[in-house]
Amino acid sequence: MWTTVLSPRHFSWPRGGGRVLQPLTDGCPKCLTEVHGVPILGMLLSCLVEQGFKRLVVVVGYRGDQIRDYLELNAP
Repeated sequence: MWTTVLSPRHFSWPRGGGRVLQPLTDGCPKCLTEVHGVPILGMLLSCLVEQGFKRLVVVVGYRGDQIRDYLELNAP
């Protein structure tokens, strides 16, 4: 008898310039746009951790340096 244990995983691709959200995204990628003082990426990460996700992969591109800086300071 085989037993498979699946580990929850989520992949998030914060991409694009965020033209739809301009001028809110003029200085940052849309995943770092704040809602009630908290970046959207922060909200997403908090929810995933609360749901039991242990490993999170964030693929960055546009303004990836800002996303990496945010994650280094705020990763759960």
